[in-house]
Amino acid sequence: MIANLSVAIMDTQIKTYEETLKENMVLFKKWNGVDDNRITVSLGPCGIRFLKPDQLQEISTIAKEQNFYIHMHISEVQEDVKYAKKKFGKRPVEVLRDMGFLGEKTLLAHAVWVSEREIDYVAKTLTNIAHCPISNTLLLSGIAPLINMLRKNVRVGFGIDINPEWDVLAEARLAMYLTNNLYGTPPRLQPFEILKMATGGLAKFPGIEKHGLIKPGYDANIVAINAKTPEGWPYRKAYYSAVLFSRANIETVIVRGEVLVDGGEVLTIGDRDIEKAKRVLSKKLEELPIFKQSK
Repeated sequence: MIANLSVAIMDTQIKTYEETLKENMVLFKKWNGVDDNRITVSLGPCGIRFLKPDQLQEISTIAKEQNFYIHMHISEVQEDVKYAKKKFGKRPVEVLRDMGFLGEKTLLAHAVWVSEREIDYVAKTLTNIAHCPISNTLLLSGIAPLINMLRKNVRVGFGIDINPEWDVLAEARLAMYLTNNLYGTPPRLQPFEILKMATGGLAKFPGIEKHGLIKPGYDANIVAINAKTPEGWPYRKAYYSAVLFSRANIETVIVRGEVLVDGGEVLTIGDRDIEKAKRVLSKKLEELPIFKQSK
């Protein structure tokens, strides 16, 4: 598949800024560009509340000098805005603008509590936004101003964050339900617009810049579903509705021309490998403070 990786760079009692920055750089050296550039690595400053101003500025400088992508959470909760105003005398996106973070190689997650002026900054700099409606709902963070972003041609796609389903189409469905319910009639978002967001037709996230269209010059990244089964009912002719509203089975997955799933069967990894990966991931999750505190 295609993956963009990063380490949450932060300065806390659990791990220092120096430690997490080093981990990110080691990750970059080991994995960036692997498998014909299917795997890329970004710098991952966790957010402005978790780093000192000089540390944020250093990350921005490193990214420019070494041509890194940036992955960062911004304005996820109201506390982010309160902190930025108190610490910097400005809003979070304005802090990033002044430190040189904004640009087409930057991906900002959430952006729930952003102002119209901040949306303008994001749009003008071609900065990418990962909209995470399920995570935002679970954390009671709020509803991102998606309509305002799309109206100003912000490059918006979907992110998963803590979505337990790990399902981008679930994010897409909730985004449309929440947004249309928020604004009322007539509906502001149509299924095809949501599908464009879900397939990379608007945002250009790291690793999938040439993604979202079937045309010369684009990567051959294709997912084929079987809408003829009962799970695919009832939208057999409106294909974007079949993707968003049915539970049609995935039949084929092609990534950069290579078939990874055929007839619903994964060809590149076996059941034992999947179980091994799940055990490793479970062990890593158990080490996180939030899980230790819940025991």
